[in-house]
Order: sequence, then structure tokens, then C-alpha cells
Amino acid sequence: MDVIETGLVKTKNFDHTVPFTLYKKYTRKDVCRLLNWKKDVSAPMYGYRVGKDTCPIFITYTKDNSGKRKGENYENEFLSTSVVRWFTRSPRHLYSDEVRRLLEKDEAGEPIVKIHLFIKKSDAEGKDFFYLGECKIIESSASEKMILGKNGHKKAIVALDLRLKTPVQYRYFTMLTNDDNKNN
Repeated sequence: MDVIETGLVKTKNFDHTVPFTLYKKYTRKDVCRLLNWKKDVSAPMYGYRVGKDTCPIFITYTKDNSGKRKGENYENEFLSTSVVRWFTRSPRHLYSDEVRRLLEKDEAGEPIVKIHLFIKKSDAEGKDFFYLGECKIIESSASEKMILGKNGHKKAIVALDLRLKTPVQYRYFTMLTNDDNKNN
């Protein structure tokens, strides 16, 4: 009985109508399961996956410059507590299928694909990402950029500003954006 009562008390902190809870941590595998996707596509998901009507985006805020993607600099960043600049993988253009799907709207002007944003400070934090909520693309922000790939060749990506439905609480914002080296 104690276990059941404890479970019932703990569930009062969650909204059962939405798959994720703000500021809780999730792995890519958790996200696939909670979105009720038929297959676990967490291994090849990398930074994001544009599904039929949902797109989870995973950002590692502070990159390890010695990693295997050295040379590719996506520069995802908070512009404020409610706007994040995000970059697609390469090669992508404004006319690429997945970019068009992200920008597509229904008759009421609402995005067809719902975007969920997950961020962790660095790879040192393991596989868990904080859920920062739903967001919408600021259409006027969509632009093509060029980055230098691993082999020194330029590759096209698309930059998009994402407006969070709920601004990030200050303590999470500072935890994710502060440079730990300044504190040492």
C-alpha cells in the first residue's frame, strides 16, 4: 500500500495530458518511447528527428572541441531565456524536405510539426537532456549558412530561431549557459 500511495502522490506533480515535464531529464530513448514511436530511433537520431507531426531537438550546449565532429561548428545558442538559435544538420537548405516540413503551417496558421526542445550543458553530463518545452520557429529567422566540414569543405545548414512556449527559468538558463572554466 505504501508503494501505491507514494506513486499516487508523486504523479500529482505531472500533467498526464503532455508527454514531457519541464526541466525533467530524458534520454533520446525515453523521448522515442514517450512519443509512442513504433521504432526506437534513438541511436541514429543525433541532433533531431522530424517525425510525422513531432520533432524532438537535442542540443549539447557546450561542445567538446576534441570530439569526432571537430571542424563542424553549429554554434547553437540562447539569444534570450525564450529564444534559442538552432542549426539543422548538414547538408540542408531552405528547400530541403525536412526544413519545409518544420516551417509548414495548417489552415489556422499553426505549425504542423510540434517541436520539443531538450538541452544538456555538455557530453560530460551523460545521456540525459533537460526538457525545456515546446517551441515554434520564428519564420523570419530562417536562413541558410555555410559551415566548414571535417574535410575542410563548406557545407550548407539552415539557422532557425526557436521561441519557447515557456521562457527558461533563470536557474536553468544560467546552469546551461555559464562557462565552468570561469568558476575555477
